[in-house]
Amino acid sequence: LAVLATGCADGPAAPDQDQVDFELASFDVMGDGYGYGSDGMGVTGGVHRGPRDVPVLGRLLVQARATVVAEQGREAAQAMFATLDALRREAHAARRAGDRELFREKIEAAHAEAARLIVEILGASRAQELIDVARARLAVLDEVIAGRQAAGQPVARLEQASVRAGELITAAESSLASGEVIRAMIQASRAAQLAHVAAHHGARQGRG
Repeated sequence: LAVLATGCADGPAAPDQDQVDFELASFDVMGDGYGYGSDGMGVTGGVHRGPRDVPVLGRLLVQARATVVAEQGREAAQAMFATLDALRREAHAARRAGDRELFREKIEAAHAEAARLIVEILGASRAQELIDVARARLAVLDEVIAGRQAAGQPVARLEQASVRAGELITAAESSLASGEVIRAMIQASRAAQLAHVAAHHGARQGRG
């Protein structure tokens, strides 16, 4: 993964809750930094300094690539990940060009290819693992909401994020039950990232 970014503690300066588009943040499932702030496309990049806050799909992708390198060598990994790498470059180019529609098309195609590679290399069981992670992160978000409510602080946008994350988890479970493993992974990853970003910013504001 060449470009890793989050809006969390080890990444770029985190904006206030009112400036964060939690729904957009949920699309940053690989750690490309497409979910934070605004650079004319509604997104901004950055360089992440550690793996702790890299989105879970991104971490699985790193693990999948490392597995191929260890078992088959770097050339094999390069060939296997060529389509994904091309899609990510094209997404970057579309962002720089200000083409929202093409950007969204390329990044969603990249998500699907990333999930396909993870399933092929690491196994379909990772979809349920992602759903479990998403549920755990949603529980953390709900705890942050409860704490802010007890302190008399606003929670409307955090509650909206919680509802949306819950919807994505439900959709992921339905997709997995229908055998749509790749779709389930993407939905669960978005839920996990949405809950994580919202909880982080809610907690930051609560401390402020």
